[in-house]
Amino acid sequence: MPPTLPLSIDPGENVWPTAWFGNLSHAPLSNVTAAPWRAEHGSSVFGFDWGLPEDTEPSARSLITLARTCHYLPPTPAPLPALGFRANAVSHLWITWRQLEPSEGTYAFSRLLAHVEAAAAVGWRVGVRLLTARVAEYAPSYLDGAPRLADGVNYDPSSARFHSRYLALIAELRKRRLCQHPALALMYVGYASTSYGDEHLGPCGFRCTADPARTYPHVRERLEAWADVCENATTKVMMGGESDHGTALGFGTRNGFVEHYWYLIPDAHRGQLLAADDPYLVVDEQAPLLRHGRVLGEENEEYASNWASEWRTWQPGPRGCTWNANAPPQGGVARYGPLASFPYRYLMSSLRIVQMRVSALLASDTVVTPHLFAYVALQLGRTSEDAPDAWAFLASNPMGPHPLAPL
Repeated sequence: MPPTLPLSIDPGENVWPTAWFGNLSHAPLSNVTAAPWRAEHGSSVFGFDWGLPEDTEPSARSLITLARTCHYLPPTPAPLPALGFRANAVSHLWITWRQLEPSEGTYAFSRLLAHVEAAAAVGWRVGVRLLTARVAEYAPSYLDGAPRLADGVNYDPSSARFHSRYLALIAELRKRRLCQHPALALMYVGYASTSYGDEHLGPCGFRCTADPARTYPHVRERLEAWADVCENATTKVMMGGESDHGTALGFGTRNGFVEHYWYLIPDAHRGQLLAADDPYLVVDEQAPLLRHGRVLGEENEEYASNWASEWRTWQPGPRGCTWNANAPPQGGVARYGPLASFPYRYLMSSLRIVQMRVSALLASDTVVTPHLFAYVALQLGRTSEDAPDAWAFLASNPMGPHPLAPL
C-alpha cells in the first residue's frame, strides 16, 4: 500500500516527492533482484510493494531486451550478463545490410548465426533488426549512385535498384530459416529514417493517414517478403509502424515513447479506450494488436544522466554531450527534466507498459528502480486472465490530441 500521505500530491514547482517515488538508482543489471514476497495474510508495506509469489514465471509471450549491439555485429559475441531476476531476456542484434552483403550477391551470415547460437547457449533469445537505408553506414557500397530521399541521408527504398536488391536480401535470409530458429524471438521490419535505425514502414513515416501497404505497392511487397521469411512464425515480426495489411499477416508493431506515459490514449488498435460513462481508461483485450499472439512492443529507455537538466556541458541539447563542470546546466533545452523526476517517470511508464499489455520491451540499461524493473519483467505480455497481480493506480490528466498523432 502507498505511504499514508495525502492523496493529492503538490510539493511545489520543480520539487519532486521523493518520499513517494524514491531516488534515482544506478544499480547494474547484474544486481537487480525481485522484491521479497510477503505471503502473510493481511500483511502491508509502507510504500510500493513490487513482490510477486516466488514461483511466478515470465509469460511465454513476454520478451525484454536487456542487451543490444549498436549498428555493427562484433566478430565474436560479447558475454551476456547472468540475471538475478526472472525474465525472458533478449539480446537485440542491430546488423547492417552492408555486413550481410559485403558485395553484390555475396552474403555473409556466419557472424549473425554465431551471435544467435551464443545467446541460445546461455538461455537468452535474440531479436534481429536490419539496418538498410542510410547511405554511408547501413547500405552496401555497391548501391552507390542509387536514388536518395530528399533528406540526403538515406537511399530511396522505393527506387527500382534499392527495392530489387532489398528483396534479394530478404529472399536469401529466408533460405537460412533464421526466423524459424527457436532462439529467434523478434524480427524488426522498418523503412528509412534520419534517426538511428530503420524506422516507420513507408514514405509517410509516422504521419501516415492510411495503411502504407495499400498506398505504396513496394511497401506491400516488402511486408509480404517478410511474411515469407517468417513462414509459420509471423507473430515474431514487429513492424516499425502500423499497417492493417501487416496485422493481417500476423505481424505486431512497436512504438517507442512510453516515457511520455499519457500517449496512445485513446487508441482502438491497442485496445486503449476512454469509457463513455466514466472517467477511467479501459482495455479492450480483443483489439487487433492484442489478439493471436502478436508482438506489442515499446521502449522505456531514456533515463541517461546526460539527458537531464542538471547536466553541465558546452553542447547542450536533447542528448547532452561531454560533461564539463565549468559549463552551465542544460536547463530547459535538455531532453528531460531533473534527475529527481526520473523515478516518477519510470514508475508511470512502467505502469502504462503493464496496463497496455505490452509483450516486448526494450528496457533502459540505466536501472531506475530495481524492484520495479524485476516486477515489469514478470508482468509483460499478461492479460486479465493470467496476470499474477491486480492493482489500481489513480492519476488524472486532461486528454487532448496527441502531439505525434497522424497529420
